[in-house]
Amino acid sequence: QTLHPDLLPALGHDENHRSEMLIPLILEDIKIGLMALFAPKGFDFEQEHLDLITSVADPFAMALSNAIAYQHMIQRQNLLLDDNEFLQKELSRPAKVIGEHSGLREVMDMINNVAPMNNTVMINGETGVGKEIIAGAIHQRSKRRNGPFIKVNCGAIPEHLVDSELFGHEKGAFTGAAAMKRGRFERADGGTIFLAEVGELSPSAQVRLLRVLANREIERVGGTQVIALNIRVIAATHRDLKEMVKAGKFR
Repeated sequence: QTLHPDLLPALGHDENHRSEMLIPLILEDIKIGLMALFAPKGFDFEQEHLDLITSVADPFAMALSNAIAYQHMIQRQNLLLDDNEFLQKELSRPAKVIGEHSGLREVMDMINNVAPMNNTVMINGETGVGKEIIAGAIHQRSKRRNGPFIKVNCGAIPEHLVDSELFGHEKGAFTGAAAMKRGRFERADGGTIFLAEVGELSPSAQVRLLRVLANREIERVGGTQVIALNIRVIAATHRDLKEMVKAGKFR
């Protein structure tokens, strides 16, 4: 929190009538902590004690700041390791199409034809028929097989979080945005992003998706920097998008 002008080293007594010293730990006008010292009963701190401890408050503040920064770094490192482990598991899980050598041979021929290309792909089919498996098979047969395969269920993301989840946000872009966050599109750079139930996207998210499809670039929420992407988009839906377009519900 920002330093308050009245926040100064002070002498006093706690609820047990023990003598105490309170010294705010301040770094670059920001309070990062409060050092409290308590004396044994029968001993009172004097001004000279306060002056002595205050004289070493700056090194204490620097040490505390470094400890907090190190803790945050470890937390971010653990998140990155977890993210990497998750992605490696996703990449190592082959998309097995049951029936690829029998009843789905025609579908597999289509997959093998489209996989080497870089075109955007739309997969239509009822819920539960395996659209995600087909998308994974296209990715693993493409030149992007060694890149990430990021899956997004567009219908499962709350509308007010769609832009942030897909495109990321800058620090301070909205309440609660304490740090910069990469969106799913950025995480898919160099690979494939699979948008399941794309027909559930809000109109505003569709506008931004249109820019991605046309220019392969995004801007994070609250940002002004244009971020170029090298991605392939595979989308899927159980809805009739042509009818939704006619009704003005889909771009």
